[in-house]
Amino acid sequence: RRAHRALAEHCEADARAWHLAAASIGPDDAVAELLEGAARRAAARGAYSAAADALQRAARLTADASSRSGRLYAAAVSAALGGAYDRCAALLEPLTETDEPLLRARVRHTLAVATMTGGIRPPADTHLMLREEADRVLPFDPAGAAAMHTDVALLAGVSGQFKVGPAAARRAAEVLPDDASPMVRCRVRALSGMATMLAGDAADARDALEEAGQLLAGVDGLSPGTQSAVLGFHAGVSTGQERELQAQMTRLIEMAHETDTFGLLPYVLGVLADAEYRLGDWDAAARDLSAVALAEEYGQYGILPFCLSISGRLRAARGEESRARAELERATTLAQEVGSLTVVGWGHAALGFLELGLGRPEEALGELIQVEAFAEDSGLEDPLFVPWAPDLVESYVRAGRPAEAEAACVTLVRRTERAGVPLALALGARCQGLVEAEGFEHHFEQALADHEQADSPFETARTLLAYGSRLHRARRRVAGRERLRDALEIFEQLGAAPWIERTTAELQAAGAIHRDPIGDPDQLSPQEVRVAIAVAAGATNKQVATKMFLSPKTIEFHLGRVYRKLGIRSRTELAALVAKGELPSAP
Repeated sequence: RRAHRALAEHCEADARAWHLAAASIGPDDAVAELLEGAARRAAARGAYSAAADALQRAARLTADASSRSGRLYAAAVSAALGGAYDRCAALLEPLTETDEPLLRARVRHTLAVATMTGGIRPPADTHLMLREEADRVLPFDPAGAAAMHTDVALLAGVSGQFKVGPAAARRAAEVLPDDASPMVRCRVRALSGMATMLAGDAADARDALEEAGQLLAGVDGLSPGTQSAVLGFHAGVSTGQERELQAQMTRLIEMAHETDTFGLLPYVLGVLADAEYRLGDWDAAARDLSAVALAEEYGQYGILPFCLSISGRLRAARGEESRARAELERATTLAQEVGSLTVVGWGHAALGFLELGLGRPEEALGELIQVEAFAEDSGLEDPLFVPWAPDLVESYVRAGRPAEAEAACVTLVRRTERAGVPLALALGARCQGLVEAEGFEHHFEQALADHEQADSPFETARTLLAYGSRLHRARRRVAGRERLRDALEIFEQLGAAPWIERTTAELQAAGAIHRDPIGDPDQLSPQEVRVAIAVAAGATNKQVATKMFLSPKTIEFHLGRVYRKLGIRSRTELAALVAKGELPSAP
């Protein structure tokens, strides 16, 4: 201890505080204050783990019980900001029964979110406990009460209790004070958007999300509660605000990097990847699904299943069956363990989509019927957030079960018309075109018109494929081939291997043997150009796949198309063409 005191005389402020702490025998409020200052400086430079260390040590040196509890709570918040939710929960546990009402409410609130994120199943009545605590502290901390009601909606959304969410969001808005911080107000409006969207009211949700987006522009810092804003903004995939969602998540990622608040990144990246997948930017989605590895690294087992479900759906769309299945089965298992029933629904929906894409409608139904039951039990009215209902209708059609297809379509159309979002309307009309015996053309044409107002190339291509197939079976082969070729072009741009295979088979059945132009480099898609240049440089398929975040099978598929379009048969010929500068530049 004497050595530490001596060293403290010759050190800068932070090191001096730690040496004095090491020299202390019992409580020492003066040293505790020095450590608290060190924690503030550490947090300012994004060193949240160091800030938590300093605050935890300061708490041990604090004589007053109330001040000691306050510093321990601050340590837990710093741990959460650094992504260490398990440590956050451990620091909070001793404070859950404190006799200070305001602190107890904050502790229980933070603990509920931390345990959920860390992958610990919260008690079934957690949302009731938070609601009671929020009402208890309302006279002393109205902004805190509003945040608690907001996270009641958060927990309801995660656990599949969608009937609880709208009331919680309304209560949060009622108690929100005018002087609440921009982030608290942003969280309240964003979660209101999510809750009303899940209940099927996309118009009100859109307004709430637009207001939340404006508030986000005024936010200059992140907090553990930012996670609830992220969940709220995710509703944008159902309200036609995917581009806005993409910009919002990009801003949060920038803020996380500026402040070294990396604990928020797995969830933000996962939401961003979902938006990019739906917008048709599958390469960007694959890059941002580094979220899976980050969630593993940070031990965020409440976030990991969600990220896996997004990654698995993307792999399913690209034809990576084994990896897609492994990720989706793990997602549903983990989500079930942590009580994230919404993600369980996501996982089964994506497994159904995988089976449908592989031409196995009965197997698809085995997954999708489970999602149908979840939607009924939970009160899920939105037709887009968990993508399942259009796949259910199509699976019934392809399995030769028309009566069930028609019944599922009626329910879907009721929900899409209530939502009023162009993409939802397009999917409802597509399903009507699939099930109607007569006059199907009208529904498909309406679907394509609605697609013009949306921004989802993959779903547009699926509508074109379904339309072309029905035209072919109605002996209108020329019109059918036109729609099928349009679908194939989009699927090829995306790299949707199973859907390319199915569309090609439909074209062949319709009498159009699809051949690509020979010897014309300008016919190569941007993705094919990147693959061609990488292979010509000597990279193996596996190396190119790793670099481009694709599977070797997908690279093999793209390379085969490059060969056919260029009229060549070997890597040597490809390298010669690249050396001569006959290929377009890599985009």
